[in-house]
Amino acid sequence: MNRTVIIAMLIFSACSANTQDRGGFQKFLNSFKETSKDRLGNFGIFLNEGENMTVEQALEFVYHNDSSRLYCHFQEFNMETEERGEFTTELYLPQKCLKLTTSEYILIGYSTFECQDPSKLLKMSLTLKILDSKKGHITDSLVVYCGNEYDWQMTGLISPLSNKIFTIERLGEKEFNGEAFIYKINDALKFEIEKQQKDIKKMTDDLVKGLELLGWREAFLEE
Repeated sequence: MNRTVIIAMLIFSACSANTQDRGGFQKFLNSFKETSKDRLGNFGIFLNEGENMTVEQALEFVYHNDSSRLYCHFQEFNMETEERGEFTTELYLPQKCLKLTTSEYILIGYSTFECQDPSKLLKMSLTLKILDSKKGHITDSLVVYCGNEYDWQMTGLISPLSNKIFTIERLGEKEFNGEAFIYKINDALKFEIEKQQKDIKKMTDDLVKGLELLGWREAFLEE
């Protein structure tokens, strides 16, 4: 077999693999349910309403074939006797939480879990990714929710009509001390900070009212 034929075969194999990869990722995107544009989206609620990925999707597109991330390890705890019991292991799959489609890009959001250490609380996060509709690749990502089983450290809202993102991050452990951001998706299909405020000392659990306290409601909703 001559060198020209070998090179041609290698090129064909590489192109075939890339086509299969793109096809697999497109199938993964198509499995996300389109998010309604009729209401503001609360990231905490998105986490509760998400649909589980398959094991194959989680390994290929989220955990990069690290199967240890699929499982959470817990130790039973008796609240009455305060005694610790047996260790258990459970399958925890990432969830497909949101998808917004425009002519220029697709915005998806999925949850991940960190729970491999049974001595620590289960941690969860929600990550947004922008996909260029024309070129078919991811252009940027942004973590918009972080929390555990009992409380959040970062949460926020998304406006499906303007595709702007509001996040509030808790920095203090006892007294509230936080910072807030409004992000927009710019022409380069990147998350760009439009507004930022630090040293926030007061925040309501109603994030819409939180926007009003910051004077950001109009900026968040306008297209």
